[in-house]
Amino acid sequence: MALQLPTSIPEAGRRLRDGSLTCATLTEAYLRSIERLQPKLNAFITITADRALEEARTLDAELRVGKYRGALHGIPIVHKDNTSVAGIPATVGSEYFRNRVPDQDSAMVRRLRDAGAISLGKANMSEFASGSSGVNVFFGNVHNPWDLKRAPGGSSSGTAAAVAAGMCLAGTGTDSGGSVRQPAARCGLVGIRPTFGRVSLAGVWPRTKTLGAGTPAAIESSATTLRSCCSWGPASFASETSSTSPSPENQATPVAPRVTSVEIPATTSPPASAESNPSPIVAPIRNPVTTMISNRTATRRIEEPWLAEIC
Repeated sequence: MALQLPTSIPEAGRRLRDGSLTCATLTEAYLRSIERLQPKLNAFITITADRALEEARTLDAELRVGKYRGALHGIPIVHKDNTSVAGIPATVGSEYFRNRVPDQDSAMVRRLRDAGAISLGKANMSEFASGSSGVNVFFGNVHNPWDLKRAPGGSSSGTAAAVAAGMCLAGTGTDSGGSVRQPAARCGLVGIRPTFGRVSLAGVWPRTKTLGAGTPAAIESSATTLRSCCSWGPASFASETSSTSPSPENQATPVAPRVTSVEIPATTSPPASAESNPSPIVAPIRNPVTTMISNRTATRRIEEPWLAEIC
């Protein structure tokens, strides 16, 4: 019988901790999902299967001796392809950078790896992180898993499509003017854009100097992923610091009450487009939540007091 994939990071974590699931088995299951769905969605530019399985086996060994890194231990994720992962091409979605291979991880990637997240590869995106539709003339367009004829949004289009379709449990993106929030909304996910500088942009291609933000997208655990990324820091490898205090150049003056919770959709009914044209991709995997835009009254609140530190 095929493995029933977890529908959230907390569920996966519980199953990994109680021994009913291993990191390697979970990673293999998501790699099979990628193999099956990539031809339809084109959500990935690079798939790093061998590296992912090696990381998963290492994390399993740690669990066997009682070492648990936290909520992201053994969780398969994807990184947007404008984010540096050592030894893996970082094309920024462009033919111009097709042979660009960083020699070190970005700060965001390193923090997530240290937290136990397993990278399955690099997600497709709008070229140079400039676009809101998922169109890419070189690597091919990304398709919305709810309806293959519809756009998934952008520029973090591959991340949103991959998470929504069950090719991974969460993913990273970047957001200057909606590049995570908009595809998250179109694909039925939760995307958070943190305060500028709260997640270091060291090792992320500089779309904008002061407006961009590294940020996650997930079914309902964006806050968990974001917490592992957080560290005020500058945007260069050479001067990066792990300080948890805001740097003067990045500190923004609060202009609104501090946020201590987030609301996520509580209904499991698909959006109107999916009801009229049921997706052959999403339906067998999970019943995704609708976006808050289409159903503002059906939300549930998740208390996260630490959000006051970053929003």
